[in-house]
Amino acid sequence: FLTTESWNPVTEKFGALAPIYGTIITSAIAILIAVPLGIGIAIFLTELCPRALRRPIGMAVELLAGIPSIIYGIWGLFVLAPFLQTTVQPFIIWLFHGVPGLNNLFAGPPYGIGLLTSAMILAIMILP
Repeated sequence: FLTTESWNPVTEKFGALAPIYGTIITSAIAILIAVPLGIGIAIFLTELCPRALRRPIGMAVELLAGIPSIIYGIWGLFVLAPFLQTTVQPFIIWLFHGVPGLNNLFAGPPYGIGLLTSAMILAIMILP
C-alpha cells in the first residue's frame, strides 16, 4: 500500500505513494518558504520596525492564525493560482527545464494549481 502508485478500484489494488510523496514535497516547499519569511518578519518587528508600525503589523500577522483553512484554499484557487499561472510558473518551468529532479516537480503546462500553489498557501497558513 505504501510503496505502490497504482489506484485501481476495479481490481481493488490501491497505493498511496503518490499522495504521500506529494504531501512531503508540498510540506517541504512550504517550510522552505515560511521559515525564512517568519524569521525575517520577527527580526523586523523586534529590531527594525518603527514603534508606530509594530503593533499593526504584529496584529496583522496574528490575524492570519484566525482565518479558516477553507478561506485560504478559496483565495488560493481564485486569486493566487491565476497569478501564478500567468507570471511565476512559466518562469519556473523555463528555469528548471534542464535540472534533473526539479524539472519533474514543475513540469507540464502552467495550470496555476499544483505543488507550488499549495505550498505557498500552506506557507501562509503556518506563518503565524
